[in-house]
Order: sequence, then C-alpha cells, then structure tokens
Amino acid sequence: MKSRYTDTQKIMIGVLISVLCFSQLTLAATNDPPTVKFSISPATIPAGRNRMVKITTEPAMDLSGFSVEEPSSDTGVLFDSGNGQLSDNNRALLLRITVEDDAEEQTFPLIIKREKNGVTEKHTVELTVTAFKPRAIPSQATPPGVGKNDAVDSMIQPMTYEATKDVFGRRVAEDYYAVVIALGNNTGFDLQINKIAFNSTILIDVPDVNPDNPTQPVMDGDKVKTHKEFLQITAVDRTLVRPTVEKDQIFGRRAFALNLIGGLGTLTTGFLPFFHALGPRANFSSFSSIVNGQFKEGFNIAVPDLTIRQLSRLDNSIVMDEELLLPNNSERNTLVFVPRAALKLEKKDREDLQKVKASLGSLIIVGRPVSRYANRQIVIRTGTGGTSFTRNSDAGGSGTTPAGSGSKASPESPATTAPTVTTISPTAGIIAQPGEVKITGGNFAPNVEVKFGTQKADIKSFSPTEIVAQVPVNPAGTVQLVVVNPDGKQSAPKNYTYYSELTVGGTDRASGSTAGGDIVKIIGTGFIPGVKVSVGGTELPSGSVTLVNANTIRITMPAHAAGTVPIAIVNPSPYPNQTPKEVVGGFTYVAPVTNPEN
Repeated sequence: MKSRYTDTQKIMIGVLISVLCFSQLTLAATNDPPTVKFSISPATIPAGRNRMVKITTEPAMDLSGFSVEEPSSDTGVLFDSGNGQLSDNNRALLLRITVEDDAEEQTFPLIIKREKNGVTEKHTVELTVTAFKPRAIPSQATPPGVGKNDAVDSMIQPMTYEATKDVFGRRVAEDYYAVVIALGNNTGFDLQINKIAFNSTILIDVPDVNPDNPTQPVMDGDKVKTHKEFLQITAVDRTLVRPTVEKDQIFGRRAFALNLIGGLGTLTTGFLPFFHALGPRANFSSFSSIVNGQFKEGFNIAVPDLTIRQLSRLDNSIVMDEELLLPNNSERNTLVFVPRAALKLEKKDREDLQKVKASLGSLIIVGRPVSRYANRQIVIRTGTGGTSFTRNSDAGGSGTTPAGSGSKASPESPATTAPTVTTISPTAGIIAQPGEVKITGGNFAPNVEVKFGTQKADIKSFSPTEIVAQVPVNPAGTVQLVVVNPDGKQSAPKNYTYYSELTVGGTDRASGSTAGGDIVKIIGTGFIPGVKVSVGGTELPSGSVTLVNANTIRITMPAHAAGTVPIAIVNPSPYPNQTPKEVVGGFTYVAPVTNPEN
C-alpha cells in the first residue's frame, strides 16, 4: 500500500518526535536538583596557627545567604572574621580561622547553612586539626649513643620565575626567589626551627672595630679599615610576603585596568549635559552605562582576581611560617622567600637557577631542640658553614637562648608577679601602617615580651608600668595581645584588631535619575560592618547601605538635584583612620529628559 507521506515528511515527523521526547527527558532531569558538593581548602590546620580558608562548591553556585556555624569552644577552633565573607563573584565563602595552641588532634564537621523560604538548608565539610606535641622527657644525663652523629641534612632548590608567578603572583615573583628546602633530622632530638638564613657567597666590606671599644672603627689614615665577610641573608616567611600579594590586588596591572575602565565610564558620564538632542543623548547615556556596567563586569569575568587563590597557597602548610617542627628521624619540605635584590646578581644571571643556588651558599638553620638533656651542648652545621643550633643544658634542664635567634640572653630572673595590662592604645591598626601601641599596667619585668597573637613585638621603650611596642605584621583580623615576663607569667589577653586599608575605586554606574532609587555598587577594599556612606555631604540611612563583602558596597541613591555630587565612605570606629575616602568621579544626577513636542 502506498504511504500517504513522502520521505521528506517522514524525516520531519521523526525529528519532531525526537525533539519532543528529548525536551520531556530534559524537563524531567531539570526537576531533580543537581548534587552539590561543598569543599574546604586548606582542609588541615596545625594547632597554634591562623589560616584563611575558602569554601566552594562543585558545581559552582551562588553562596549568598550561606554562613558557617562556629564550632564549640572545646574544639579550640575560633573564627576571626565572622561566619564567612562572600568572594567578589559570590562563588566562595572566606573564613579566617585560628586554632589554639592546646587544641587536640581531631577531625570534625563544619556546618554551612542558610535560611531559604522558611527552610534551613545545611551542608557539611570536614576540617582536621593537627598537633605536634613532643613527649615530655625529664632532665637526665645524655643517653648513650645520642649526639655521636648530630646532623641536619638539607638540599635547596630555587623555583623558576614562571613557576613562582603561577603559584604566588607576578609581584612576588619579581621581588623574591621562592626556594624549596628539603630537611632531614638525624640529631636524636625533635627540632623546632624558628628561622632560616643563608651564608651567601657574596663578599661585603665590614669595618674593623676596636676590641677595647666596639663602637669605634679602626682607621687606616683617613679611611676606615675594613675586611671581607660573606653576607648573611635571612629568608622571609609568609607573613612578610602576604602584603606583597595584597598590594598587587590594589595597585597591580589588573587593578589599574579596572580603575581605567571606571574612569572612562565617569568621563563619558560627564559629557551627558552637552547632548541636547534626545536621540544622541539617550544613545550616549546607554554607551556610558555599558562601560560602567557590562564592560566592567565582562572584564572581571575575562580577567579574574587571583588574589584569594594566591593567599590561600601562601597559607599552605609547606610554606615556612613563624616556626617549623621537625621530629627526629624524619624528612620535610618547606618553602621560604629570598629577596632578589639581596643576591646582587647581574641581569643576565638572575634566572640562571644554578647561579642563584651558588649565590645562596650554605644553609643556616636557627632553632632549638624540643627534648632536654643535662650537660649537653648541641652544635649542628649544614653545608660548609653556619651554626644551626646552639644550646647548653645544665643539670636542671634549663637552657640559654639559642644562638642566632635574635633574642637577648639574660640571667635567670627571680620570680615575679604576673603582669597586668590596664589599657592599650590604639586598639586597632591598618595592616600597611601598623605603627606603635602604648601598653599601660603594672608588674612589667625587664626583658619582658609583648605578643600579638603568635608574633613578637619590638620593644621601643619600657618601664614597670608602661611599654611602647612596635606592632608586628599580621593578617587582617583580631588577635590577642599579651605581656609575658621572663619567668613565663603573662597578662590576661587584650584584643587588638588588624584592618585592611580602606581604598575606594569607582562605581558600576556613574549617573542616575534625580528622582533617586538607583542601585549603585561601589568597589574598593577594606570595607567593614557598619561602613558609612555619604552622598553630597548627607549620610545615608543604614537601610540604604548594604555591605556585600570587604570589597563591595551596594547603596540606594537618594533623590537629589541635577549635577555631580561626591560619594564619601568611612569605616566606623575602632577603624583607625576616620578620614572619609571619596569615590573617583562622584555621581552625576541627570534630570529626566522630556519631549518638548508633548
């Protein structure tokens, strides 16, 4: 029987049926929500450390409204910056976590939750706390066989410029050599390494001094007599490299291009009043909005901000921190940074890793053994020179300060009353401008120490009731300040807060209606809760200001007469600098254009 349909019609009917079936399958699939997996990086934090962690999802999703529930106090895990801040693209939650020194080794869930349509949505990620706690050994004679072959084996390898740039960013690669160090401990002791340096092969002129008066140089006629010594170069740990990464976020090439786009949008907005014809004015206004909005957003997508990833890599456990614990009969890799300028290499040799390695010379390791033995002196050398550890122990097991540690050795002090801190001023500072802090109280003993978190401060002046100390470098967040007397007694902690510097760039739109109601996004850094925004000299009510994250504020513009007005931003107290920062180019109010023919 002859078919009533042609071949072409049969093919078309088959395609139509296939499309309908596929659409039904797709619709059914979309009714099942995709499985979202939450992850945390880094997932392991050692006791006594502070880390910036990042929580993301696979597949990536908008995390607006999510927060992280702080664990119970018995875990020893503290949140320094609230319950999570959104990244610029809302695809990550950022947390700064401190693990207390006495926290136990454990793995526990962190709960991530949000309220949506009256329902609480919960997810979990696992965080692991590790702790190295050496077994206490009472003072005793040195055990037989310990100390015959004291050795710390070491190998060093500088990273290439490109590898350093890919991991830590362009500015770090331009300023530092990243050097990977492999260490092996065969000393018979667990070692706590506090500092790493290099006995370089660079010779420098050092003035001869009079042995009877060390402050007086030896003269050879009219010239100071000198001799040659090898230059010692101290490696830099993560705490000092971190500001380099943060500075690149503000003043780097990407930031320059982004500010240039914002400036172009502001400039184009300024030309709007010169257009009187309705059509060209509307077209130019659309162009200006595109530059301030879609073009800027497109640039952010095409050239993403990698700062968070680079800071996260800096916080990796392999990068040298304030100290490194190296158990006996173990090996470990660590990474330190050496300023490029310190090696004084010619331009053609700066990327020759063999010449860089040769210039670094031998390795110097400064630290102390964790276990104590009586009547024992430990001197460990690596390479061709440089004392790594020096420590003398007496019958009581107490020891002198490790040589080369930078601390001052002093006779044992008599027992003192615990120091007390009444006030500290100021109570907060800006990371890029740490300054000094004055501490008042009582029972401060000579050779007292001041600690900001885990960082020791340099003492500028001292009396039994007042200390002036140089604030050490720390990441943004709140740390505990304590005063510690030489006998180990310390004051009750006081909070000191580090803030990122407040900077203000541009906005996603530079103009709007005189009727108000326009939503404007302000881009910058260092915004904190309670940030205040003024438009044309009038402070906006809190309901018109939304803090999206530390880099973004969203405001609702009030009604205002036509013209350009300044937008000023200031962080609330105790942020140290109360001088308002203004948005580049301000904001231009434009009166609605009416058609004269109507």
